[in-house]
Amino acid sequence: MMCDRCRQLPACVNAQITANGQKLTRRLCADCARALPYNPDAGLAAFLSGMAGAAVRQQTALTCEFCGMTAPKLSASGRVGCARCYDVFEPTLTPYIRQIHGSALYAGRVPNPAAPPSVRQIEALRDALRQAVERQAYEEAATLRDRIRAMEAAS
Repeated sequence: MMCDRCRQLPACVNAQITANGQKLTRRLCADCARALPYNPDAGLAAFLSGMAGAAVRQQTALTCEFCGMTAPKLSASGRVGCARCYDVFEPTLTPYIRQIHGSALYAGRVPNPAAPPSVRQIEALRDALRQAVERQAYEEAATLRDRIRAMEAAS
């Protein structure tokens, strides 16, 4: 998860900001969090508990009706109880899944196993073409290029 303010560094602090009577939660990097004003008389513990309090209160209301998994149990174990938990806890899980895997969508082990053989063969020929060019085997590369063009025209 990237910082909501600078969008350049990974977020490591959840800051609860009150503006115009509304509480906003922002995920910030360490540099942006240092720039935030807070009351030093309240102490660091009060500052941190205030930031985390809103997120914990929002999550405690979530419960999977199928398996009984709750948000506190999920955050303690790091594992969902059933497949339906992904739907129930989607707002909580999606940022973590995106941060770990780079995307929240599953693409499968093979890019497209149902693709016709000609598409897979063309991709293999393109890889061979790149390798031939890197080796400076230009005659072989020209032959591969012609085969790719012929296969693309046929499909």
